[in-house]
Amino acid sequence: YAQALSSRREREACMSAVAGAWAEADAAGAVAWMGRLPGGRFRDELLREMLCPISEKDPQGALALLQTYASGPSDRLGWIKASIFGNWASRDPEAAVASAAATLTGETREQAFRSIASAWAQRNPQAAADWAGTLENANDRREIVNSILSVWTQNDLFGALSFAKSMPEGQAKREALQGICQEWAQEDSQAALAFVLTLPAGGSRAELLGQVLTGWASQEPDAALAYVQKLSAGSERNRLLRSVIDTQVYEDPERVIQFADQLSGQELVRHAGQIVSALVQADPQAAMAWISSLPEGGAKR
Repeated sequence: YAQALSSRREREACMSAVAGAWAEADAAGAVAWMGRLPGGRFRDELLREMLCPISEKDPQGALALLQTYASGPSDRLGWIKASIFGNWASRDPEAAVASAAATLTGETREQAFRSIASAWAQRNPQAAADWAGTLENANDRREIVNSILSVWTQNDLFGALSFAKSMPEGQAKREALQGICQEWAQEDSQAALAFVLTLPAGGSRAELLGQVLTGWASQEPDAALAYVQKLSAGSERNRLLRSVIDTQVYEDPERVIQFADQLSGQELVRHAGQIVSALVQADPQAAMAWISSLPEGGAKR
């Protein structure tokens, strides 16, 4: 049917639509047909459609097909390889890691590692985190751990929190706790807030409070603002108010104008441009009216 269509666009669209289902039902037949087509954009498109179902059953075979038939630049194939390695990790994460480490380099390997980490975290987040801890590059290690914790938090928040709390002190631990607290606040803002307030006062707690307010404000902006307004005036209150503003500025710029009335000095200067930019898109006249209402100084300029 598809080959009989007179329009090339319709013909190719129809073939692409059935390629994945054909590969799932009869991978050998689908690949043999695709192999008879000339190399180029359309064959690459068909290959991408076929590789997903094939890689779920035979990831090594999918990688071999990609190597044999793909005609695009290698750097454009990274996300396809990453998807294949992710499917492989769903079945055998240790083998997927070993293959990616041995055969990939640079950004392609980083993409594959992130995909492996997410899939492995669904099966066994502790084992995935233990593997991530063995990575030599500190930046790679931190990014992979955060990917694992994102999945872990969705499935077992307190397990993820326990792991993050056990991490050595440093940037990686701070980022891990920040990500968990922000997601936690979206689900249970009061519990997340209560946890953070048990921590010793200092820079780390202030950072985590900012993440909690960001998550809370994304779900309940009025409640988050009410909490901040009850705090004593000072730098911490201004920082937390900024977290609320950053969350809402493009969602509800008129509401943010009310929030901004709580700012003063350099905090107002820092956010005035961002607020006006968002407000201009929604209501240019309101933007001009707000600018006119500002006191003379850096914010108004």
